[in-house]
Amino acid sequence: MNQTKPLVSIVITNHNYSLYVEDAIESALHQTYRPLEVLVVDDGSTDNSVEIIQKYPVKLISREHEGVAAAVDAGVRASQGDYYVLLSADDILHPEYVMKTLSVLMSNAGAAFVYTAAFLFGATSGILMPEEYSLTELLKANYIPATALVRREIYHVAGGYDPQLPVWEDWDHWLTFAEHGFYGVLLPKPLFYWRRHVTQSRNIQPLYLIRKATSEIRQKHRKLWTWYFPIIDVYNRVILQLLEIHSGLAIHFSGLVGKVVPKRGARVIPVPPELSSPTFDFVSKRCCKNRFRRESLT
Repeated sequence: MNQTKPLVSIVITNHNYSLYVEDAIESALHQTYRPLEVLVVDDGSTDNSVEIIQKYPVKLISREHEGVAAAVDAGVRASQGDYYVLLSADDILHPEYVMKTLSVLMSNAGAAFVYTAAFLFGATSGILMPEEYSLTELLKANYIPATALVRREIYHVAGGYDPQLPVWEDWDHWLTFAEHGFYGVLLPKPLFYWRRHVTQSRNIQPLYLIRKATSEIRQKHRKLWTWYFPIIDVYNRVILQLLEIHSGLAIHFSGLVGKVVPKRGARVIPVPPELSSPTFDFVSKRCCKNRFRRESLT
């Protein structure tokens, strides 16, 4: 092993994803890059997730349920790597994700993170192709995936996810990076698999939550907007208050209008179904369970 190579941490966040968490862990353990550490933050699961996670050579952080932001923060702060990757427990990394993104990041000394395209699988098939990094475009839409390779020191400078936001903590996170002068680089290759769910999930949200998050993010980062009109956010807050007063109306209205498409500002490229489903052997065999010794990761 080359001791001069930097340690990379993969932080998996999980809440009641016992059906999927093994695939996420297997994909992390099967990265072609070493040295590597894998941490799984269980955010107060009530299913058998913890029992499953404990069968793997990973660092488990069990917490009371506090949401994605708190789980991410706990995982990154407990990590030891010079770089980290966030991965939701229902998603899957390509085996060369770390190897290829780290190569790009180390070739771009001024960049804070590298993000990639993604295969969509599950309820939707396709390739999600984000735009090249542009603050102008980032102010328009949340198009950068939460799964990215990030310099860990930047996280501590810019800060982590905002636990007060109802959704879109990742958009707020990238805008906070921008406020500190940090930017990212796109690697236009699909190197992780983003699971799409049929029923309600974190990546399908009702309109009133989207409106609420948008208003709060615009206020929080208003100095990034060349033209910022507070009256727009006043209007949004009035609408939100009306919807919250009439909660039944909010639910009905959101059901009619409010389901957000994956990553506004990113193109979805159709592909044949056989190309969009994970076919890695480790996903089906789950061969890391009860086999790998902890020290084998480094």
